[in-house]
Amino acid sequence: MNGWQYRCVVTGYGTAAESNAATMTVNAIPTYTITVQNDGHGEALATPASAKAGEQITLTATPNSGYRFAGWTSSDNITFANAGSAQTTFTMPDKAVTITANWKKKSSGGSVFFWDLKFDTNGGSKIDTVTEWEYSTIDLDEYVPKKEGYKFVSWYADEDLTKKIDEVYLTKDTTVYAK
Repeated sequence: MNGWQYRCVVTGYGTAAESNAATMTVNAIPTYTITVQNDGHGEALATPASAKAGEQITLTATPNSGYRFAGWTSSDNITFANAGSAQTTFTMPDKAVTITANWKKKSSGGSVFFWDLKFDTNGGSKIDTVTEWEYSTIDLDEYVPKKEGYKFVSWYADEDLTKKIDEVYLTKDTTVYAK
């Protein structure tokens, strides 16, 4: 109905009054696209793929085998909640944006490897995957999940929570389990 003209007519006591014509103008709130660039070493997407300024956008990256996620970048001055996390968010600006998912090969030269340390927090707060060089030792004391009504006890090397550990020596992709 944008561009239509309207008049207000008031009648009463046998008379009528009519206003001057007014043209209706409808200004739609623009929606902008989010382009996620990907070099084929994993999958990355934005949810939603288009949005109005001020809306929250979730980015998700999943690396292909042999690669690890290396962070989000953008030349559009985007501020990510955590640019190094495979899942993060940002607030949509008032323009279309391009986001790049960056990947790194887990090995170089056939003799140096990177391995992932994943944290199963048993319903506690999420802890991002740590990727380090092969033979790195990671002290687990700095990784403490929170869960309302519970106290974190320790990390364990097994799902049955029988092998208590306080550090991990990376020789492969590893998961630790919270109790």
